[in-house]
Amino acid sequence: RSMKYTEWQPIGVCDNGPVNQVKVKIFSKKELDIISAPGVDRENWKDHPEIVEIIHHRAKDVAKMSTLTKGMKNPTVTDIRLVGTVLKYGKTPSLNRESTEGRVQFFRVEFEDQPVPSRKLSWKTTVGTFLILLLCLAIFFSFLFIEKTVVKTTIRSCSDPNATNYLQDIERMRNSIQKYANTQGRSIYACNQSSSSISQNEILLISCASQVKRHFGSQVFTSNLMQANTCIRRICAGKEAVLESYCQQFKNQR
Repeated sequence: RSMKYTEWQPIGVCDNGPVNQVKVKIFSKKELDIISAPGVDRENWKDHPEIVEIIHHRAKDVAKMSTLTKGMKNPTVTDIRLVGTVLKYGKTPSLNRESTEGRVQFFRVEFEDQPVPSRKLSWKTTVGTFLILLLCLAIFFSFLFIEKTVVKTTIRSCSDPNATNYLQDIERMRNSIQKYANTQGRSIYACNQSSSSISQNEILLISCASQVKRHFGSQVFTSNLMQANTCIRRICAGKEAVLESYCQQFKNQR
């Protein structure tokens, strides 16, 4: 018994390999419903973009299995051809032979290795990326400028007791040492005190630093508390008699 190829029942996609090495991917039920919809036949299936898209989609699955695509970096479909076959019959035409008879059909695809397409960014994406980069750089340099300004101002104020913000800067230095001690799980008495007197605040700052130095070592004032260390040394360089013993204690503390 033979059935004419005019029947329309494609069930999958295959490659064009030898008979015993042909790789096939069968359509899903949803895909079969689209391909076998009323009005679609062997003459006009190419005119239906959704069917061509399904074939290309399944061709990607076939490419992963096919021995013909071995070594290809970008296997690309170069030809789609409808081929017929007879299933469950004693004598079956070769799957890859275009037949005038057949109960079901496959879309046979051929592959060629094509260059991998380079991804081109649109001008909007390029400009947007450039603007974001500029914004990030602007923010970074703004913070860097502010930080350097604060450091320079504080250190300059530490060597000038007549500066407008001298008292606030001394307190800020002591607070920074206090915060460091707190992060290490210690509360230093001198660090938690405050005064409206400049000389008293200088004493509290140096005492606070000496105790932290005793507990955590002098290395913290060459890394985490470098700014406070510079400030204290400048204050002590003023050789105020009332600060001499405190400065000596800070200097000798290891």
